[in-house]
Order: sequence, then structure tokens, then C-alpha cells
Amino acid sequence: MAVWQNAQNSFQKKAILDHLLPTTHDEYVDAVIAFADDADEDIRSLSFERLKSFDIADLNKRVVADATRRTIRTLTRYCVVNAHPGLIARLLNSKRMPWSFVKQYWMTPQEDLWRTLVANKNFILFSHPNRDPVAAFLHSFNHAIADSYREQIKWVTPKELSTFIRPSEEDEGEKMAVSVLDAMQGFDVEGAAIEEEVVIPGMEMDVTGALFDTGQGVVAEEDEVVDLDSIELEVPDFLITENPFAGMAPEEIAQHKQKISAIIQGLTMGQRLKLATVGNMEARKILLKDPRRLVAMAVLGNGGITPGEIAGLAVNPATFQDVIEHIANNRNLSKSYVVKFSLVMNPKTPIKTAMKFLEIVRRADLKKVADNKNISPVIKNMAKKRMA
Repeated sequence: MAVWQNAQNSFQKKAILDHLLPTTHDEYVDAVIAFADDADEDIRSLSFERLKSFDIADLNKRVVADATRRTIRTLTRYCVVNAHPGLIARLLNSKRMPWSFVKQYWMTPQEDLWRTLVANKNFILFSHPNRDPVAAFLHSFNHAIADSYREQIKWVTPKELSTFIRPSEEDEGEKMAVSVLDAMQGFDVEGAAIEEEVVIPGMEMDVTGALFDTGQGVVAEEDEVVDLDSIELEVPDFLITENPFAGMAPEEIAQHKQKISAIIQGLTMGQRLKLATVGNMEARKILLKDPRRLVAMAVLGNGGITPGEIAGLAVNPATFQDVIEHIANNRNLSKSYVVKFSLVMNPKTPIKTAMKFLEIVRRADLKKVADNKNISPVIKNMAKKRMA
């Protein structure tokens, strides 16, 4: 048992928070999260201040299938103060937050947050009953994000909806409720210790799967080498030819699109890899989210991939770091202006790379760079100097 778990009083807990008792880094993080829900107001407040200093990776690691309710409560309060897109997405995956909480604290025009949420499968299912007001809200400040959300909603199947567990407002809302002021001060309105209760299992995300966090989990790569030339691929033309729905009635297009996910789901690993290299935009949309990174990365080698598709990955803060760097270092993938500009706007782009691409950013776009609150101050200041 860790030292902090034996702390019996506020004096001992404060000694741990002040590093006066020996703990490993991971034990210290666990202690701070636990003490942020303590009965003592001073301990809660001090713990929450310590919590704000941690690297976001330390907090992400705590949102796992067997996380306690106390952990989920503390990290949710943290996100009221610091609406970190990745952490909020993981908390949604835990399936313990009611819709009223999302509506109260995060229905604000934060583009980076919403780009992440609309790419998260659990959020799409979670928000489905409220899809119309959500789409209208997104449309009010960013048409592209709203269009992406509507597109994701179209792919939801009745089976997915029937198996998705949405937290009860009556049960979870009362347990998770916390005011913004309370969150900023680092304590809960109840002021009482929370019993250790195991959270209903959600999905533990990893960075070894698809190109970005889709909420689908990840799958280990295959060890075998796939010879694409030997793979037989028989799929409908609407997964191969560009503009496959030209001349079709809207009803017919909708029927065909409903088949796409099922068709790809039935393909073998090798067939998915081959389709990734020859498929059209409709196929690429699905394969970019494949839980096997090998398949998703193969899409970037598709000769028909458009600058717009690449830019969508390049600007998305949920795209994994190595994918951002792969796009940035590949001349063919990063040759268009829209991709270079997207990389400059992504906080995950290495500073040296962003500085290089900033040199070609048009004057009309420099203000967007200078106003971006999430990228490095170095890049923002360079943009301001170029505007002067």
C-alpha cells in the first residue's frame, strides 16, 4: 500500500502534498487526485492547486476502466477550469457524466475542444438524443465542425444506440454536480469523503492505434507482412471510383452510404490495407479511423487523398504526434498551402517545423495564428511580428 493511503489526518496529508514524505511520482499524482476530494477544505484546495501543475499525460493515465468515482469526479472538476479536449474525451468514454453537465460547462465556442469531441465515437452516441441543438450550436461558430458532426451522426446505427449506456441524469447528475466556483477553488459542494466505487468500464485509450482518438479503442499491429499484390479485393464501385454517387437521387445515395461501414467491417486486414491504398474518399473516411494504425497510415499513401483530407488530420488536436510529424516531414503530403497552415495551427506540430511553415502563411491568416491560444507563444509572437 502506498504511503498516502495510510494518511489518517490532515497533517499527514499536507506532509505528503508538500513532499515531506517519500512517494514516487505516480503515487504523488494518485494522492493529489484522492486528496482533491477530501473532507478538509484546506486539503481539497491545496490538492487542486497541485493538480493544475501536472502534465496532462499524468491525468489521462488515470481515466481507465477501473477508475474510482472519486478520480472521475476530481478530473471532471479539473476540466471545468481547464477544458482539455483529450481529457474530456476520455472522461466521456468512462460513461459517468450526464448530458446536463456537458451542456452546463462545455457548450461554449471552443474550436479545439469541439474538433476533438466530434471525432469521438462515444461523444457522438452520448449526444445523439440532443443532436439537433448540438448541430445548431456548432453551426453558430464553425460551419466545418458542424458539418463534421452531422456526418458522424449519419453513421450511427440503431444497434450502436441500443447498446450504448448513457448515464442517468437523476443518478449521475446529483453525484457529479459541482459549480464552476467550487471547481476553481478545488473543493466539492458536499464537503464529504467519497466512497471508493468502481466506475462502469469504459474504453481506455492508447496512442498505438488509429491516427486519432475516435473512441473505438486500439488493436495491436499484425506481425505478418502483407503482400498487397496477392490480395484479392472485390468491393462495390462506390468504394473505388471518385464521385461514385453522381446522378443518384438522395435516397439512393443514403442507402449506399449506409452499406459502407458494414462492407469495410467484413474485410480482412490485408483487404483493408489494399482498399486504403486504392479506395475513394468514402472509403478513406472510414479507414482513417481503423483501430490498426497500419491500415490508417496506409490511407496517407493513397494517390487520391486530397489536401483537404490531409489538412483535416493536420489541424486536428486529437491526431497523434507521430502522425503530425509524418505529414510535416513528407513533401507530398505537406506540399499544399492548406496543409502547411493547418500544421502551424496545431499545438502538436514541432516548433521548428511550425516556424518553417509560418514563413509562407498569408498575411490574411497570420491573425488566426496570433490569436490561437493553444499553440506555442514562440509561434504566436512570430506571427505578430510578421503582421507588424
